[in-house]
Amino acid sequence: MTMSRQGIFVLKSFRVQSMKSIVLFLCSFVFVLIGCKNPENPDPNATTPAASSAKADASSETAVGGVLLKPVTLLDGKLEMLMPEDFEPMTDDLVQVKYPNAKRPKVVYTSKDTKINIAANHSNDRVAPNQLTQLQQQLDGALRAAYPTAKWNFNGTSIIAGRKWIRQDLVTPAADLRIRNIMLSTSADNRMLTVTFNVTEDLDAEWAEVAEEIIKSISVRE
Repeated sequence: MTMSRQGIFVLKSFRVQSMKSIVLFLCSFVFVLIGCKNPENPDPNATTPAASSAKADASSETAVGGVLLKPVTLLDGKLEMLMPEDFEPMTDDLVQVKYPNAKRPKVVYTSKDTKINIAANHSNDRVAPNQLTQLQQQLDGALRAAYPTAKWNFNGTSIIAGRKWIRQDLVTPAADLRIRNIMLSTSADNRMLTVTFNVTEDLDAEWAEVAEEIIKSISVRE
């Protein structure tokens, strides 16, 4: 069976609109995180893939930089990762304040002073593994347009536990401070799965090693 030109056009238009919807959702997801409060750009086209050669074990606790990390299972068993022992799930009321977007993340853990947040979401937005590079490029354009003065630490794709992830790591202004945001996105069951880590810049150096250990521990169950 052959498809008419009109049918092909409609299919392509749907795919474009679907991708735009995902870009807008992910950007709003990051922007809200950036708004949470309680060197110039290195290479603007830095998209060299980075691979995690060592995987942190998400099934057993470990200590990094004086922070005890314990394994947690999130998103109905879809996601496993390490979490700081003293982080607690954000209350529903606070989540609604911090994440006013209707598509707020399903899971948010926060430090006692709310200066560090880890969020996760498995949305219904469709994205296939072979669309991740295209999505990364569109997110890159949207983020740079929204935050032209952001300092970029990394922008490209990474391999975590054998899975390809979009990784976008940038420092942006928010009110009277700056916040480092690490956003990781992948395709799980052909749907977008996102994990984000954000920390105020005054705590970034102290938490940088911890953040990387948490990221290395991420494991997705298909």
